Amino acid sequence: MGGNAVVGRFLADVTGPVTISFFRILISIAIFVPLVYKTMKNEWSIAEKHIKTLLILSLSGVIGYNLLCYWALHYTTAVLVTLINSTAPIFITILAYVSLKERITRPLICAIIRSIVGVITVMTQGELSRLLQLQVNVGDLIMIFGVISWAVYSVTLKTFIGKMSFLSTFGYSLIFALPMLVPFTIVELLFIPIQQIQGIEIISLFYLGIFPSIFAFLFWNQAVRLIGPSKAAVFINLTPVFGGVLAYFLLSEALTLAHFIGGLFVFSGVLLVSKRPHLPKGNAEKSSGVG
Repeated sequence: MGGNAVVGRFLADVTGPVTISFFRILISIAIFVPLVYKTMKNEWSIAEKHIKTLLILSLSGVIGYNLLCYWALHYTTAVLVTLINSTAPIFITILAYVSLKERITRPLICAIIRSIVGVITVMTQGELSRLLQLQVNVGDLIMIFGVISWAVYSVTLKTFIGKMSFLSTFGYSLIFALPMLVPFTIVELLFIPIQQIQGIEIISLFYLGIFPSIFAFLFWNQAVRLIGPSKAAVFINLTPVFGGVLAYFLLSEALTLAHFIGGLFVFSGVLLVSKRPHLPKGNAEKSSGVG
């Protein structure tokens, strides 16, 4: 998400959010679908029965979240987009509770609070007064809807897990997303033409098409399958922490005390949800499928 926001902000000066989303998905399809084509072909009969769910996954995750993110970046900063994104665990947990009846446990609440405190510490450099200086604009509101869209994707994905392979699920989500974007891309290009496409813009589009669009989705889908959307959501708040570390090594930006303190809060929250409750021997064997 950190790299997605930064690169998306860079491309916001080049073209519109729908066009960015279209090329991002087009690149993802060109790279990913040929690799899993046989699997997708074998599972087409399953996909046919779940077109509605796959369309929801396409609209909410593949299109909705990223499109709203890029749209928001036309009006606000990458810093604020990342900060607003840290509210994702709250929306995902509430939606998972309502839709999936997932339990909201005390450790989960504590983990969410710790991770959000950590994110705010990192983003404000430990000076909470900076929060009062952040001006709310239409871009921030758009990003909130983007986070809600991601929550819908995550919870819908959890209900669909087990019906077909996660590779085919993602592949069909990509393919269904592209034609839905075509007419909107054409209209947007009439009003917001591409300013320039040079080497750095092409590299940026390929970055979006590969890392946030393929690897991030596959890792997230697996995380939701293994630990559920609520627990997985806490890990989202590692984004600004790793972003600070990458900026240190790649851009020579300073790592401050706030980065370390905020990082400790976030990691403590992640560790809290990562702990598996101790089960009696009989229950442990049952949960692992032994016996």
